[in-house]
Amino acid sequence: MRNRLNQQLNRQPPYRLLLKVKFFVPPHSLLQNTTRHQFSLQVIKDLMSQKLQVSDKTTCINICALLAQLSKLDQNPVTEFTESIYTTLVEKIGGGLALASEVAEQHTSISTLNPIQAEYKLLQEVAELPNYGISFHEAKNCSGENVHIGVGPEGITIFDENLIQVETVDFHMMQKATLADRLVFVQLINQATEEDSRTVGFKLVSEKAAKALYRCMTETHSFYRCDTVRSIVATQYCRDLKGTFVSLFNENTSLGKTYIFDIKRTSQEVHDHVRRKLYKMSNDIETETNSTATNMSNDPEETEVSSLRNTVQTVKDSLTCRICMNANISTVLCPCGHLVCCRACAPHIKECPLCREKIIRIQKIYLPFESFTANNSDEDS
Repeated sequence: MRNRLNQQLNRQPPYRLLLKVKFFVPPHSLLQNTTRHQFSLQVIKDLMSQKLQVSDKTTCINICALLAQLSKLDQNPVTEFTESIYTTLVEKIGGGLALASEVAEQHTSISTLNPIQAEYKLLQEVAELPNYGISFHEAKNCSGENVHIGVGPEGITIFDENLIQVETVDFHMMQKATLADRLVFVQLINQATEEDSRTVGFKLVSEKAAKALYRCMTETHSFYRCDTVRSIVATQYCRDLKGTFVSLFNENTSLGKTYIFDIKRTSQEVHDHVRRKLYKMSNDIETETNSTATNMSNDPEETEVSSLRNTVQTVKDSLTCRICMNANISTVLCPCGHLVCCRACAPHIKECPLCREKIIRIQKIYLPFESFTANNSDEDS
């Protein structure tokens, strides 16, 4: 939400707020189970209040069975459903009472579904309903007749007072929408010539209702049909009296500013943004896991053992023949006294490799670590 809540609450506290879905996207576009759950809560409420009406028999049976499954999982998995419970569900959804037995049979066939699966299947069924994602506004047309204007992802649909569809206008046919007090005008392009245009006007009960319809059409078009939210939509705002006065001295002040349109991203931009955010979160979790493993490996005992291993390896290397690098040192070169090579390599050199002094004789020696290094060499090999 871009506007502050205290500017929109006109009653005394305490306030009770309800989280609702604004844009109904296809179920497969929902990336998180928590989002699907919120969508399903909204859908269930709309079904129970008959805001979403189900006319197809098969769809009604499937939806009622899924609602029964969700209700069973939500309350008590061992609850036995009676015929009256199915009858109540069918009555609330709007189907005939004769469907109760078929709903019970369908519920039995899907009784193994877990809550996540049941919610997703429910959203799939509801997404096929003709009124899914449509926001309704009451108005009068140019002839003074009462009409209902439905604003949805594809465009606007005009219904009569009995909710019988009269006309459908796709967004690509809408050239411009304007607002004047309680009136909303929509300029339409003629599909035949694409040159001539006609204007359809609606009169609403109040200026606030007219602004709501105008805002709904603009935001819905931007969210579903645009690649990005245009700056003219994102930056429009108005100020109250105090904010207008302060802006005379400081034009950049946010005091009293209210954005006309409450939308920052389109449908595709929201989807991409969430995917990037989830990817970053998964990388952060992986990095944290690796860091934890590294910290565990830095345990004091493990560090001490590693240090001892390095010390032993250093001792082994210092007692290894510098010529063949295979056997242990077992001779001393005289007269310089350097320990350089083993008994096998000593006869093949005439000078000390370290000080270049001429070797007069070679003295055999027996180091106390000889047997230890030999055993470790055998283990390494």
